[in-house]
Amino acid sequence: MDPYEILGIRPNAGRDEIELAYKGRRSQYHPDRYAQADAETQAWATGKMKEINQAYAVVTNEAERDRFDQEQFRRATPKESPPPPPPPPPMTLRQVLHGYTCATEPFQRIFIAPHIPANKMAGAIKSYGEGVRPQDVVALVDDTVFGGAKEGMLITESEIYFKAIFEPVSRLRLDVVKEISAHGNVVHANDFQFAKLNIPEKRDVKALFKRIDSYIKSRSVESPHRDGKGPDHHSSAEGLGRAEEDKLYARLKQGFFSRLEADVRREAAVADSPEEWVVAELIKQLMHVSGVLDRFVQQRGIPLSRMEKSFLASDPMRWEVLTFVMAVVDRLLSDEAGMDEEQVQAFTGPAMLRVLMAYVAEVEDVGRRRTLRSVARPFEELEESRFFMDFRRRCRRYGVVLGDSPGNVVEAFSHSMSNPAAFYALDEPQRRKWGEFAQGFMGRVLDPDGTPVLLGRIFEETEAALVNVLDRN
Repeated sequence: MDPYEILGIRPNAGRDEIELAYKGRRSQYHPDRYAQADAETQAWATGKMKEINQAYAVVTNEAERDRFDQEQFRRATPKESPPPPPPPPPMTLRQVLHGYTCATEPFQRIFIAPHIPANKMAGAIKSYGEGVRPQDVVALVDDTVFGGAKEGMLITESEIYFKAIFEPVSRLRLDVVKEISAHGNVVHANDFQFAKLNIPEKRDVKALFKRIDSYIKSRSVESPHRDGKGPDHHSSAEGLGRAEEDKLYARLKQGFFSRLEADVRREAAVADSPEEWVVAELIKQLMHVSGVLDRFVQQRGIPLSRMEKSFLASDPMRWEVLTFVMAVVDRLLSDEAGMDEEQVQAFTGPAMLRVLMAYVAEVEDVGRRRTLRSVARPFEELEESRFFMDFRRRCRRYGVVLGDSPGNVVEAFSHSMSNPAAFYALDEPQRRKWGEFAQGFMGRVLDPDGTPVLLGRIFEETEAALVNVLDRN
Protein backbone atom coordinates (compact mmCIF):
# COMPACT_ATOMS: atom_id res chain seq x y z
CA MET A 1 0.00 0.00 0.00
CA ASP A 2 1.33 3.40 -1.00
CA PRO A 3 -0.48 5.95 1.21
CA TYR A 4 0.66 8.88 -0.91
CA GLU A 5 -0.74 7.33 -4.08
CA ILE A 6 -4.01 6.37 -2.39
CA LEU A 7 -4.54 9.90 -1.09
CA GLY A 8 -3.12 11.54 -4.23
CA ILE A 9 -0.58 13.67 -2.34
CA ARG A 10 3.14 14.42 -2.54
CA PRO A 11 5.55 12.40 -0.35
CA ASN A 12 6.57 15.60 1.43
CA ALA A 13 2.99 16.86 1.79
CA GLY A 14 2.23 19.00 4.83
CA ARG A 15 -0.71 18.74 7.18
CA ASP A 16 -2.99 21.06 5.21
CA GLU A 17 -2.48 19.15 1.96
CA ILE A 18 -3.07 15.81 3.74
CA GLU A 19 -6.29 17.02 5.36
CA LEU A 20 -7.67 18.44 2.11
CA ALA A 21 -6.87 15.24 0.21
CA TYR A 22 -8.38 13.04 2.91
CA LYS A 23 -11.59 15.04 3.05
CA GLY A 24 -11.90 14.85 -0.74
CA ARG A 25 -11.34 11.07 -0.86
CA ARG A 26 -13.70 10.50 2.07
CA SER A 27 -16.42 12.52 0.37
CA GLN A 28 -15.90 10.56 -2.87
CA TYR A 29 -15.85 7.01 -1.48
CA HIS A 30 -17.79 7.09 1.78
CA PRO A 31 -20.18 4.08 1.82
CA ASP A 32 -23.12 6.31 2.80
CA ARG A 33 -22.89 7.86 -0.64
CA TYR A 34 -23.66 4.48 -2.19
CA ALA A 35 -26.39 3.44 0.23
CA GLN A 36 -28.88 3.04 -2.65
CA ALA A 37 -26.46 1.11 -4.86
CA ASP A 38 -26.21 -2.68 -5.24
CA ALA A 39 -24.31 -4.83 -2.72
CA GLU A 40 -21.20 -5.15 -4.94
CA THR A 41 -20.86 -1.40 -5.30
CA GLN A 42 -21.33 -0.92 -1.55
CA ALA A 43 -18.62 -3.49 -0.85
CA TRP A 44 -16.29 -1.75 -3.32
CA ALA A 45 -16.87 1.64 -1.64
CA THR A 46 -16.32 0.11 1.82
CA GLY A 47 -13.01 -1.36 0.68
CA LYS A 48 -11.86 1.93 -0.82
CA MET A 49 -12.77 3.80 2.36
CA LYS A 50 -10.80 1.28 4.42
CA GLU A 51 -7.72 1.87 2.23
CA ILE A 52 -8.12 5.63 2.53
CA ASN A 53 -8.38 5.46 6.34
CA GLN A 54 -5.29 3.23 6.52
CA ALA A 55 -3.33 5.61 4.28
CA TYR A 56 -4.41 8.60 6.35
CA ALA A 57 -3.36 6.83 9.56
CA VAL A 58 0.13 6.26 8.13
CA VAL A 59 0.82 9.79 6.84
CA THR A 60 -0.49 11.47 10.01
CA ASN A 61 1.64 9.34 12.32
CA GLU A 62 5.23 10.60 12.32
CA ALA A 63 6.76 7.21 13.23
CA GLU A 64 4.68 5.26 10.71
CA ARG A 65 5.36 7.78 7.96
CA ASP A 66 9.12 7.72 8.59
CA ARG A 67 9.06 3.91 8.61
CA PHE A 68 7.29 3.81 5.23
CA ASP A 69 9.64 6.43 3.74
CA GLN A 70 12.70 4.48 4.91
CA GLU A 71 11.33 1.26 3.45
CA GLN A 72 10.75 2.97 0.10
CA PHE A 73 14.30 4.31 0.22
CA ARG A 74 15.77 0.85 0.86
CA ARG A 75 13.89 -0.57 -2.11
CA ALA A 76 15.24 2.11 -4.42
CA THR A 77 18.42 1.59 -6.45
CA PRO A 78 20.38 4.84 -6.16
CA LYS A 79 22.88 3.97 -8.91
CA GLU A 80 20.16 3.58 -11.53
CA SER A 81 17.71 6.14 -10.18
CA PRO A 82 17.89 9.72 -11.40
CA PRO A 83 18.59 12.35 -8.77
CA PRO A 84 15.44 13.32 -6.89
CA PRO A 85 13.82 16.56 -7.95
CA PRO A 86 14.34 19.48 -5.62
CA PRO A 87 11.65 19.72 -2.95
CA PRO A 88 8.92 22.23 -3.68
CA PRO A 89 9.23 25.48 -1.77
CA PRO A 90 7.25 25.50 1.49
CA MET A 91 3.96 27.34 1.53
CA THR A 92 4.21 30.93 2.66
CA LEU A 93 1.87 32.65 5.10
CA ARG A 94 0.78 34.88 2.23
CA GLN A 95 -0.37 31.77 0.31
CA VAL A 96 -2.14 30.34 3.35
CA LEU A 97 -4.07 33.57 3.94
CA HIS A 98 -4.96 33.96 0.25
CA GLY A 99 -8.70 33.72 -0.15
CA TYR A 100 -9.49 34.65 3.47
CA THR A 101 -12.49 36.97 3.71
CA CYS A 102 -14.14 38.64 6.67
CA ALA A 103 -17.59 37.53 7.66
CA THR A 104 -18.44 41.17 8.36
CA GLU A 105 -17.79 42.72 4.94
CA PRO A 106 -18.07 45.59 4.06
CA PHE A 107 -17.25 46.58 7.66
CA GLN A 108 -14.19 44.39 7.99
CA ARG A 109 -11.20 45.29 10.11
CA ILE A 110 -8.92 42.54 8.80
CA PHE A 111 -7.24 43.06 5.45
CA ILE A 112 -5.16 40.55 3.50
CA ALA A 113 -2.47 41.46 0.98
CA PRO A 114 -2.66 42.62 -1.75
CA HIS A 115 -5.99 44.17 -0.72
CA ILE A 116 -4.75 46.34 2.15
CA PRO A 117 -5.81 50.01 1.80
CA ALA A 118 -2.75 52.23 1.34
CA ASN A 119 -3.86 54.76 3.96
CA LYS A 120 -4.26 52.04 6.59
CA MET A 121 -0.89 50.53 5.73
CA ALA A 122 0.80 53.92 6.02
CA GLY A 123 -0.90 54.71 9.34
CA ALA A 124 0.01 51.36 10.89
CA ILE A 125 3.66 51.41 9.79
CA LYS A 126 4.12 54.99 10.98
CA SER A 127 2.56 54.20 14.37
CA TYR A 128 4.13 50.86 15.28
CA GLY A 129 5.83 49.24 12.28
CA GLU A 130 9.26 50.87 12.30
CA GLY A 131 11.45 49.13 9.73
CA VAL A 132 8.57 47.19 8.15
CA ARG A 133 8.25 47.45 4.37
CA PRO A 134 4.71 47.55 2.95
CA GLN A 135 5.52 44.71 0.55
CA ASP A 136 6.39 42.46 3.51
CA VAL A 137 2.98 42.84 5.19
CA VAL A 138 0.66 39.89 4.52
CA ALA A 139 -2.19 41.02 6.79
CA LEU A 140 -3.29 44.11 8.69
CA VAL A 141 -5.76 44.22 11.57
CA ASP A 142 -7.24 47.66 12.23
CA ASP A 143 -8.15 48.00 15.92
CA THR A 144 -9.20 51.67 15.80
CA VAL A 145 -12.73 53.01 16.09
CA PHE A 146 -12.48 55.38 13.13
CA GLY A 147 -10.33 53.25 10.85
CA GLY A 148 -6.97 55.02 11.12
CA ALA A 149 -5.12 51.73 11.83
CA LYS A 150 -2.77 53.38 14.34
CA GLU A 151 -3.54 50.51 16.70
CA GLY A 152 -3.86 46.89 15.69
CA MET A 153 -1.61 44.32 14.04
CA LEU A 154 0.83 44.09 11.19
CA ILE A 155 1.54 40.51 10.19
CA THR A 156 4.56 39.57 8.08
CA GLU A 157 6.01 36.19 7.10
CA SER A 158 8.26 36.21 10.17
CA GLU A 159 6.69 38.46 12.82
CA ILE A 160 3.51 39.93 14.23
CA TYR A 161 3.60 43.55 15.44
CA PHE A 162 0.85 44.56 17.88
CA LYS A 163 -0.05 47.99 19.22
CA ALA A 164 -2.81 48.73 21.71
CA ILE A 165 -3.82 52.23 22.66
CA PHE A 166 -1.47 53.75 25.27
CA GLU A 167 0.65 50.58 25.18
CA PRO A 168 4.18 49.95 23.85
CA VAL A 169 4.60 47.91 20.69
CA SER A 170 4.77 44.13 21.14
CA ARG A 171 6.49 41.85 18.66
CA LEU A 172 6.13 38.12 18.23
CA ARG A 173 8.57 36.11 16.12
CA LEU A 174 6.72 33.27 14.39
CA ASP A 175 9.77 30.99 14.42
CA VAL A 176 9.39 30.57 18.20
CA VAL A 177 5.63 29.97 18.10
CA LYS A 178 4.38 26.39 18.29
CA GLU A 179 0.70 27.27 18.40
CA ILE A 180 -1.40 30.40 18.22
CA SER A 181 -5.14 30.86 18.65
CA ALA A 182 -7.81 33.44 19.40
CA HIS A 183 -10.36 33.03 22.18
CA GLY A 184 -12.86 35.76 21.66
CA ASN A 185 -10.70 38.77 20.84
CA VAL A 186 -7.73 37.59 22.91
CA VAL A 187 -4.79 36.11 21.01
CA HIS A 188 -2.70 33.48 22.78
CA ALA A 189 0.73 32.41 21.53
CA ASN A 190 2.20 29.27 23.10
CA ASP A 191 1.26 29.62 26.77
CA PHE A 192 0.83 33.37 27.16
CA GLN A 193 -1.56 36.14 26.14
CA PHE A 194 0.01 38.13 23.33
CA ALA A 195 -2.70 40.61 22.36
CA LYS A 196 -6.28 41.71 22.85
CA LEU A 197 -8.19 43.21 19.93
CA ASN A 198 -11.24 45.31 20.72
CA ILE A 199 -12.80 46.35 17.40
CA PRO A 200 -12.75 43.39 14.94
CA GLU A 201 -15.47 40.75 15.12
CA LYS A 202 -14.52 37.77 17.27
CA ARG A 203 -15.35 35.27 14.54
CA ASP A 204 -13.07 37.09 12.09
CA VAL A 205 -10.19 37.13 14.57
CA LYS A 206 -10.71 33.44 15.32
CA ALA A 207 -10.79 32.52 11.62
CA LEU A 208 -7.63 34.53 10.90
CA PHE A 209 -5.57 32.93 13.64
CA LYS A 210 -6.90 29.50 12.85
CA ARG A 211 -5.26 29.88 9.43
CA ILE A 212 -2.04 31.24 10.93
CA ASP A 213 -1.92 28.33 13.39
CA SER A 214 -2.45 25.91 10.52
CA TYR A 215 0.47 27.52 8.70
CA ILE A 216 2.74 27.26 11.75
CA LYS A 217 1.96 23.58 12.25
CA SER A 218 2.25 22.68 8.54
CA ARG A 219 5.54 24.56 8.33
CA SER A 220 7.04 22.42 11.09
CA VAL A 221 5.94 19.24 9.26
CA GLU A 222 7.13 20.41 5.82
CA SER A 223 10.47 21.72 7.07
CA PRO A 224 13.34 20.26 5.01
CA HIS A 225 15.31 19.92 8.27
CA ARG A 226 12.99 17.48 10.00
CA ASP A 227 15.98 15.37 11.01
CA GLY A 228 17.61 18.32 12.84
CA LYS A 229 20.58 18.48 10.48
CA GLY A 230 19.79 21.74 8.73
CA PRO A 231 22.23 24.61 8.41
CA ASP A 232 21.21 26.17 11.72
CA HIS A 233 22.68 23.18 13.50
CA HIS A 234 26.13 23.96 12.17
CA SER A 235 26.01 27.69 12.84
CA SER A 236 25.19 27.60 16.55
CA ALA A 237 27.35 27.23 19.64
CA GLU A 238 30.65 25.81 18.48
CA GLY A 239 31.79 22.69 20.31
CA LEU A 240 28.36 21.63 21.58
CA GLY A 241 26.92 18.21 20.75
CA ARG A 242 23.37 17.99 19.43
CA ALA A 243 21.86 16.72 22.71
CA GLU A 244 23.73 19.31 24.77
CA GLU A 245 22.81 22.09 22.35
CA ASP A 246 19.12 21.16 22.51
CA LYS A 247 19.24 21.17 26.31
CA LEU A 248 20.82 24.62 26.46
CA TYR A 249 18.60 25.89 23.65
CA ALA A 250 15.57 24.91 25.74
CA ARG A 251 17.09 26.68 28.74
CA LEU A 252 17.33 29.94 26.79
CA LYS A 253 13.60 29.77 26.02
CA GLN A 254 12.42 29.66 29.64
CA GLY A 255 9.84 32.35 28.90
CA PHE A 256 10.22 34.35 32.13
CA PHE A 257 9.83 37.71 30.39
CA SER A 258 6.82 36.55 28.38
CA ARG A 259 5.07 35.37 31.54
CA LEU A 260 5.99 38.53 33.44
CA GLU A 261 4.70 40.76 30.62
CA ALA A 262 1.37 38.91 30.64
CA ASP A 263 1.15 39.17 34.46
CA VAL A 264 1.83 42.91 34.66
CA ARG A 265 -0.60 43.66 31.83
CA ARG A 266 -3.32 42.05 33.94
CA GLU A 267 -2.10 43.77 37.12
CA ALA A 268 -2.11 47.20 35.46
CA ALA A 269 -5.64 46.63 34.17
CA VAL A 270 -7.08 45.70 37.60
CA ALA A 271 -4.91 47.85 39.91
CA ASP A 272 -6.84 49.07 42.96
CA SER A 273 -4.60 52.05 43.71
CA PRO A 274 -2.34 54.50 41.85
CA GLU A 275 0.67 52.96 43.58
CA GLU A 276 -0.16 49.45 42.32
CA TRP A 277 -0.76 50.79 38.82
CA VAL A 278 2.61 52.60 38.73
CA VAL A 279 4.47 49.42 39.73
CA ALA A 280 2.76 47.30 37.06
CA GLU A 281 2.89 49.99 34.35
CA LEU A 282 6.56 50.81 34.96
CA ILE A 283 7.50 47.14 34.70
CA LYS A 284 5.42 46.76 31.54
CA GLN A 285 7.04 49.76 29.88
CA LEU A 286 10.59 48.71 30.79
CA MET A 287 9.93 45.12 29.68
CA HIS A 288 9.35 46.52 26.22
CA VAL A 289 12.63 48.45 26.31
CA SER A 290 14.46 45.26 27.35
CA GLY A 291 13.73 43.83 23.89
CA VAL A 292 15.51 46.69 22.09
CA LEU A 293 18.65 44.64 21.31
CA ASP A 294 16.62 42.01 19.45
CA ARG A 295 14.77 44.68 17.47
CA PHE A 296 17.97 46.59 16.72
CA VAL A 297 19.86 43.58 15.36
CA GLN A 298 16.93 42.46 13.21
CA GLN A 299 16.53 45.94 11.73
CA ARG A 300 20.22 45.97 10.79
CA GLY A 301 19.61 42.81 8.75
CA ILE A 302 22.37 40.73 10.38
CA PRO A 303 21.91 37.05 9.38
CA LEU A 304 21.35 34.85 12.43
CA SER A 305 21.25 31.12 13.07
CA ARG A 306 18.49 29.45 15.05
CA MET A 307 20.64 29.46 18.19
CA GLU A 308 21.63 33.10 17.73
CA LYS A 309 18.02 34.20 17.28
CA SER A 310 17.03 32.37 20.45
CA PHE A 311 20.00 33.78 22.34
CA LEU A 312 19.21 37.33 21.23
CA ALA A 313 15.63 37.18 22.55
CA SER A 314 16.42 35.00 25.58
CA ASP A 315 15.80 35.79 29.23
CA PRO A 316 19.54 36.20 30.04
CA MET A 317 20.07 38.76 27.26
CA ARG A 318 16.90 40.71 28.02
CA TRP A 319 17.92 40.80 31.66
CA GLU A 320 21.32 42.24 30.76
CA VAL A 321 19.64 44.99 28.76
CA LEU A 322 17.20 45.61 31.62
CA THR A 323 20.11 46.02 34.06
CA PHE A 324 21.52 48.81 31.92
CA VAL A 325 18.04 50.30 31.47
CA MET A 326 17.61 50.54 35.25
CA ALA A 327 20.84 52.51 35.53
CA VAL A 328 19.59 54.79 32.73
CA VAL A 329 16.27 55.23 34.59
CA ASP A 330 18.10 56.43 37.70
CA ARG A 331 20.22 58.83 35.64
CA LEU A 332 17.25 60.27 33.73
CA LEU A 333 15.08 60.73 36.83
CA SER A 334 17.95 62.49 38.55
CA ASP A 335 19.25 64.65 35.69
CA GLU A 336 16.09 65.33 33.66
CA ALA A 337 13.27 65.05 36.22
CA GLY A 338 15.21 66.62 39.10
CA MET A 339 14.43 63.85 41.59
CA ASP A 340 16.71 63.24 44.54
CA GLU A 341 17.94 59.77 45.47
CA GLU A 342 15.08 59.13 47.90
CA GLN A 343 12.44 60.12 45.32
CA VAL A 344 14.03 57.92 42.65
CA GLN A 345 14.05 54.97 45.02
CA ALA A 346 10.42 55.55 45.99
CA PHE A 347 9.39 55.63 42.32
CA THR A 348 11.42 52.67 40.98
CA GLY A 349 12.10 50.54 44.08
CA PRO A 350 8.80 48.57 44.32
CA ALA A 351 8.86 47.73 40.61
CA MET A 352 12.47 46.54 40.69
CA LEU A 353 11.91 44.50 43.83
CA ARG A 354 8.94 42.82 42.13
CA VAL A 355 11.00 41.92 39.04
CA LEU A 356 14.13 40.89 40.95
CA MET A 357 12.26 38.61 43.33
CA ALA A 358 10.51 36.90 40.45
CA TYR A 359 13.69 36.42 38.39
CA VAL A 360 15.87 35.30 41.28
CA ALA A 361 13.21 32.74 42.15
CA GLU A 362 13.37 31.62 38.51
CA VAL A 363 17.14 31.09 38.37
CA GLU A 364 18.00 30.27 42.01
CA ASP A 365 14.74 29.24 43.72
CA VAL A 366 15.38 31.95 46.34
CA GLY A 367 12.05 33.13 47.72
CA ARG A 368 10.02 30.53 45.82
CA ARG A 369 8.89 28.92 49.08
CA ARG A 370 6.70 31.37 51.00
CA THR A 371 7.95 31.76 54.58
CA LEU A 372 7.38 34.32 57.31
CA ARG A 373 10.85 35.70 56.62
CA SER A 374 10.31 35.98 52.85
CA VAL A 375 7.06 37.89 53.44
CA ALA A 376 8.25 40.13 56.27
CA ARG A 377 11.80 40.77 55.03
CA PRO A 378 11.91 40.04 51.29
CA PHE A 379 14.90 42.27 50.57
CA GLU A 380 17.02 40.53 53.20
CA GLU A 381 16.48 37.16 51.55
CA LEU A 382 17.06 38.67 48.12
CA GLU A 383 20.46 40.03 49.17
CA GLU A 384 21.67 36.48 49.80
CA SER A 385 21.24 35.66 46.11
CA ARG A 386 24.45 35.42 44.09
CA PHE A 387 22.58 36.74 41.08
CA PHE A 388 21.33 39.78 42.99
CA MET A 389 24.84 40.58 44.23
CA ASP A 390 26.11 40.50 40.65
CA PHE A 391 23.15 42.60 39.47
CA ARG A 392 23.92 45.24 42.09
CA ARG A 393 27.61 45.31 41.10
CA ARG A 394 26.69 45.86 37.46
CA CYS A 395 24.22 48.61 38.29
CA ARG A 396 26.85 50.40 40.36
CA ARG A 397 29.39 50.12 37.54
CA TYR A 398 26.88 51.53 35.07
CA GLY A 399 26.04 54.31 37.50
CA VAL A 400 29.69 55.30 37.75
CA VAL A 401 30.37 55.36 34.02
CA LEU A 402 27.12 57.15 33.22
CA GLY A 403 27.89 59.82 35.77
CA ASP A 404 31.67 60.20 35.67
CA SER A 405 33.01 58.41 32.58
CA PRO A 406 30.51 58.62 29.71
CA GLY A 407 33.24 57.64 27.27
CA ASN A 408 33.45 54.20 28.91
CA VAL A 409 29.74 53.39 28.62
CA VAL A 410 30.14 51.48 25.33
CA GLU A 411 32.93 49.33 26.77
CA ALA A 412 31.04 48.59 30.00
CA PHE A 413 27.84 47.68 28.14
CA SER A 414 29.63 45.45 25.60
CA HIS A 415 31.50 43.63 28.38
CA SER A 416 28.32 42.86 30.33
CA MET A 417 26.40 41.74 27.25
CA SER A 418 29.22 39.30 26.42
CA ASN A 419 29.16 37.90 29.97
CA PRO A 420 25.50 37.57 31.02
CA ALA A 421 25.02 37.31 34.78
CA ALA A 422 22.50 34.49 34.42
CA PHE A 423 25.20 32.15 33.04
CA TYR A 424 26.66 31.66 36.51
CA ALA A 425 23.75 29.28 37.24
CA LEU A 426 25.17 26.84 34.65
CA ASP A 427 27.84 24.32 35.57
CA GLU A 428 31.45 25.16 34.70
CA PRO A 429 31.73 23.38 31.29
CA GLN A 430 28.43 24.84 30.11
CA ARG A 431 29.30 28.29 31.43
CA ARG A 432 32.63 28.23 29.60
CA LYS A 433 31.11 27.10 26.30
CA TRP A 434 28.24 29.55 26.50
CA GLY A 435 30.65 32.31 27.47
CA GLU A 436 32.72 31.64 24.34
CA PHE A 437 29.57 31.63 22.22
CA ALA A 438 28.26 34.85 23.79
CA GLN A 439 31.54 36.70 23.33
CA GLY A 440 31.85 35.68 19.69
CA PHE A 441 28.23 36.47 18.89
CA MET A 442 28.09 39.81 20.70
CA GLY A 443 31.40 40.80 19.15
CA ARG A 444 29.73 40.34 15.76
CA VAL A 445 26.47 42.22 16.44
CA LEU A 446 27.81 44.95 18.76
CA ASP A 447 30.45 46.49 16.52
CA PRO A 448 32.06 49.88 17.27
CA ASP A 449 29.69 51.66 14.87
CA GLY A 450 26.46 49.99 15.94
CA THR A 451 26.81 49.97 19.74
CA PRO A 452 26.64 53.77 20.25
CA VAL A 453 23.52 53.85 18.06
CA LEU A 454 21.96 51.08 20.16
CA LEU A 455 22.76 52.90 23.41
CA GLY A 456 21.21 56.07 22.03
CA ARG A 457 18.06 54.12 21.23
CA ILE A 458 17.98 52.66 24.75
CA PHE A 459 18.09 56.18 26.20
CA GLU A 460 15.30 57.32 23.87
CA GLU A 461 13.02 54.35 24.57
CA THR A 462 13.67 54.52 28.32
CA GLU A 463 12.80 58.21 28.44
CA ALA A 464 9.63 57.56 26.41
CA ALA A 465 8.68 54.76 28.84
CA LEU A 466 9.10 57.06 31.85
CA VAL A 467 7.08 59.80 30.16
CA ASN A 468 4.27 57.30 29.50
CA VAL A 469 4.14 56.35 33.18
CA LEU A 470 4.54 59.81 34.70
CA ASP A 471 2.19 61.47 32.22
CA ARG A 472 -0.62 59.04 33.05
CA ASN A 473 0.05 58.82 36.79
